Amino acid sequence: MDKKLLLKNSKKKMSETTIRKQVKALLALIRDNKKAMDPHQASDYLVQLAAWHAGVTEYIANMEKKYNDLFFEILDKDNELSYNKAQAEAKTSDAYYEMRKAQNLEKSMTEEIRALKHWIRVREREWENTK
Repeated sequence: MDKKLLLKNSKKKMSETTIRKQVKALLALIRDNKKAMDPHQASDYLVQLAAWHAGVTEYIANMEKKYNDLFFEILDKDNELSYNKAQAEAKTSDAYYEMRKAQNLEKSMTEEIRALKHWIRVREREWENTK
């Protein structure tokens, strides 16, 4: 695939509004175009993923706090409620749902970062062997 076309596609896909959508678009772009990428371009994507990964982990920490605050609020509100029932009620909240989505995204990002690092190492070795 032509580099200009790849760049055009990445700009088009990266125009989405949320970080989650942007990350998913970047992950799809990387997976779909690995054969056409050179190691330098892959390194740029790796840097971008690593930066977003830090943001996602911070978001997860904030969502965990919201979930825990809600959980303890449920426990405090009803002293008769068991720990497991309070936990089940807290897990039905939007805070828990958002936290789980962010955790899943973080796992996908971590795996793609690992795969991309490996791919870059392999390509660099191939380049060294062709000298």
